[in-house]
Amino acid sequence: MLKFFFNIRIETPGILIVLFISLLSSCQQYHDTTARFNAYFLAKEKMLEIEDNLFGKPQNNYNDILQVLPAIDTNASAGQKAGFEYVIEKASLPIQWHESSKWVDDCYIVIGKSRLYQGDFMNAVLTFRYVNTNSEDSEARHASLILLIRTLIESDQMSTVPSVLDYIRKEKVPFSEENTKNYHLVMAQYNRNLEDYTKVALHLEKALPFVKKRADLTRYHYILGQIYQMQGFDEEAYKNYDIALKKSPTYEMEFHSSLNRSGVQKIESEEDMANASKYYRKLLSDEKNSEFRDKIYYEMAKFAMKQGDYPTALNYLNESIQMSTSNVIQKSYSYLKAGEIYYYHLKDFEKAALYYDSTVQVMPPKIKEYEPTKELADILVEFSKYYSMVKEQDRLIMLSKLSEEERLNFLEDEIEKEKEAVLLQKRNEDLRDEKRKKVASATSADLEEKENAGWYFSNSTAKVFGKTNFIRKWGSRPLEDNWRRSKKELNSLPEEQLAGVSGNNPKAQEQEVQEDIFASIKPLEVRQEEVPTTPDKMTAVRAKLDEGLFGLGKVYAYRLKEPDNVFSTLGRLASEFPQGENTPEGIYIMYLICKEIDSCSHDNYKQTIISKYPESFYAKILINPNYVEESNIKNEEAEALYNQSFALFKETKYEQADSLLSMAINNYPENIYMDKLHLLKAMIVGKTTDDLKYYYFALNDFINEFGESDLVDYAKNLKSGLPTAHLDIGEGEENGSEEENKKKE
Repeated sequence: MLKFFFNIRIETPGILIVLFISLLSSCQQYHDTTARFNAYFLAKEKMLEIEDNLFGKPQNNYNDILQVLPAIDTNASAGQKAGFEYVIEKASLPIQWHESSKWVDDCYIVIGKSRLYQGDFMNAVLTFRYVNTNSEDSEARHASLILLIRTLIESDQMSTVPSVLDYIRKEKVPFSEENTKNYHLVMAQYNRNLEDYTKVALHLEKALPFVKKRADLTRYHYILGQIYQMQGFDEEAYKNYDIALKKSPTYEMEFHSSLNRSGVQKIESEEDMANASKYYRKLLSDEKNSEFRDKIYYEMAKFAMKQGDYPTALNYLNESIQMSTSNVIQKSYSYLKAGEIYYYHLKDFEKAALYYDSTVQVMPPKIKEYEPTKELADILVEFSKYYSMVKEQDRLIMLSKLSEEERLNFLEDEIEKEKEAVLLQKRNEDLRDEKRKKVASATSADLEEKENAGWYFSNSTAKVFGKTNFIRKWGSRPLEDNWRRSKKELNSLPEEQLAGVSGNNPKAQEQEVQEDIFASIKPLEVRQEEVPTTPDKMTAVRAKLDEGLFGLGKVYAYRLKEPDNVFSTLGRLASEFPQGENTPEGIYIMYLICKEIDSCSHDNYKQTIISKYPESFYAKILINPNYVEESNIKNEEAEALYNQSFALFKETKYEQADSLLSMAINNYPENIYMDKLHLLKAMIVGKTTDDLKYYYFALNDFINEFGESDLVDYAKNLKSGLPTAHLDIGEGEENGSEEENKKKE
């Protein structure tokens, strides 16, 4: 053939050109075919298998708007390492051996996907940018740009996405249907991360006409339903949930679509309410929904909240919490919803604190609500600290006013109520345990129990009530012979049996601790001892009450933003502790809040501070708005004089140093360096006096006058280094200084 080709005469150039083109065409066809149906085909098929393993069964948080595209989990990708190596190996062959093939760009894209899914974002970005820059195939370029956006999203480079979008907007060649779908899905995920749900819905609506897979259609309609429900468009939400329900390929998605659809139904009559309640009860009774009962109760609570029935909502949420044994995410949302009811709707911050704390304990930190929830939980912990402090001191003061007989009766009733609360909690826990067991048991077992309901030991509810009544009457007692006896005759038992009941048996001790359900209840003797029946005890209680009211008022003011509670709490502080250390600041806080309320007379608070606390910092800044600025200037000047004095002191120019110190003390009597100035003055005495007794007294005066200063320890060290035995200090003088110390303390 080649011999024939080279023997063709020059007179027939047309035939030569045709044959040459045919040969080139055959070569190109060979490269395209080989690249596509050999290496690229194998790489692509393997990639589809990997994607199904990674994203085929996504873990969904149905309490949040679902992710449009499943998040890339590099830990899961590590399990597909061999598959990725195979993909890269096969996809690299056409790049090396069939460089002219039109499938080379697709090979690069498959390699870029491998990098993306493994978390090698830098190389993924380089790969996709290379395809976009060098490819002549518009479809490949568009696909690479879409994957580039997804890579930037996954690698937390969201701020770079707009520049890629600008590039896409300038593209004149239209996108294919596949790229159009993928573009809108990626953009929906991008806006999902930005929490711009209006744009998420817009992009999903544009992507839907090009979506073919049933599972994908279900997911996107479900997300649209969630968004429209969140935005209050119940009719649109209902339509999308209905479509998701009809197309749902999994029972989990079918269940949640049906549940959410019921939540957006119109309630216009009592009959609608009854039907909705009947629907939820039907879901609860269906055995197929046993693992979703916590979610059903949660949705029932949300439904009750829409009707403004918060007590019922709280009951449902507590049922949800008890039903959540393994689903910690759902349990955390149920705790959170209960906390929100107490915090935002009922304004019961004490109970809200308990639920927010429980939320933080069980909610995974990866959930977006975790950080704001933890922040509020910390605020409520601070609230609980001061609220409990005030509550307890009020209780103690109230008890101190009762007669001994009245006090004893009150404390005994208090203990009985606490025991009843413990019993009620235990009974509820036991009933819930029985309910969970019934949920997990077969239907035939339930029927058997109903048939034998008349017999005590076949009736779980009766057994629970019987157990708590037994504890109420007899206390917590182990299951053993002679359980009625309050004391055991241990001496009559052999030593080996004594070991089994004595304190030397750890298991027996552990059992006793576990069975003592009243162990946390404070004994009567301890409660009586806490009552402030002496002046010293009452002083301590009132000091704590002062601290608690002030702390609680600040939490209301700065953390919870509850002005009414600020005025009631700090107003009480000002009334009960008019000479308290915290009172001027408390009144000033009320003054600041009052200024922001049109109907509030803030001038009354201002005049109270100025007239009753003229020497306080707050009076001074109210009288002179420039007080802080002027004080800063005075502090700077006093500091400068101190620095000059200290420099002179080190140069042994003690007289000049002392003169500057006196100037600073006299000219700036309220400066913040007063302790430093006086200590340096005392040290100059030590350097200039012939009688160290005067140095001793100078240090002693400093310690007495500046007892709160950080320099006191240093002054005490200087004082302790003096030979007091040789200073001719009278016993009365030294003791007098110590008495002065105690008086100050």
